[in-house]
Amino acid sequence: MKILAWTALLFCGQLYAQAPERIVVLDAATADTLQALGVADAIIALPKAQMPAYLAPLLREQVVDTASLDKLAYSQLRQLKPDAIYAPSLNAKTKSALQQIAPTQVLAFNPQQYWQDFERNTLAVAVPHAKQSLAQQSLTHLQQQTSTLRQQINQDKRSVVVLEHNQGHYRWEAQAAYQGLLYGVLQIKRPVNLPTQSTEVTQAQLQQWQADALWVIDISGAKHQQSVDVSVLEEAARGTPALANERIKMLSPSHWTQTAVGLQGVQLQVDDVARMW
Repeated sequence: MKILAWTALLFCGQLYAQAPERIVVLDAATADTLQALGVADAIIALPKAQMPAYLAPLLREQVVDTASLDKLAYSQLRQLKPDAIYAPSLNAKTKSALQQIAPTQVLAFNPQQYWQDFERNTLAVAVPHAKQSLAQQSLTHLQQQTSTLRQQINQDKRSVVVLEHNQGHYRWEAQAAYQGLLYGVLQIKRPVNLPTQSTEVTQAQLQQWQADALWVIDISGAKHQQSVDVSVLEEAARGTPALANERIKMLSPSHWTQTAVGLQGVQLQVDDVARMW
């Protein structure tokens, strides 16, 4: 087992005296990994609106909806008497309030160190449930798969830009977690002059970037909203390699969220990239 795994083991051993049986989860990535490890039945509360479609089995009626982090009902959480709380990055006030309810483990994530944080968070969730062996097997499988895919990508250096579509508008989300997977772990080529901040994308930018492929995540979602019209994007991308090579493709919004994902989500994303390439 890697040094990172032992670090997680030592840390979690101090945090939990035994496997937590009643868990409050405040992000989709942790819920994802708990489900993948076969311990999702321990989840008693989570933010239901934040769960992607592939985690629908977690939305059981008896599971309490925590809502978003900025709308937590601490009295409600206290009444649930959880053994553990898993949360993404928290401000000091929220972290202090949660720690008064139950041992709280913060699983921070930075796309700039994508794999390190993903691996650390996975093991931190697995260890209290004695699932570190299963987690490590899944991580090793993903590492092997990403290594093979990275070799394939390096042999065919295409530049790729992922755009998010919402009701007729296209955005480049610079800090989305998936950027760390695409450009960091898989080493996909970035077009020059990509903005460092999130921005609505213009036709001029598409022409400047000259990307070899455009992948689109349609997050319009709800009924009666304007779904993606690829022909509009194709017109804006006229004269780019992406259009010429018919590489304007759709990604599934259910597992390409801006936030970090767990074991299942990363697997789905890697499978998508392999299929698209």
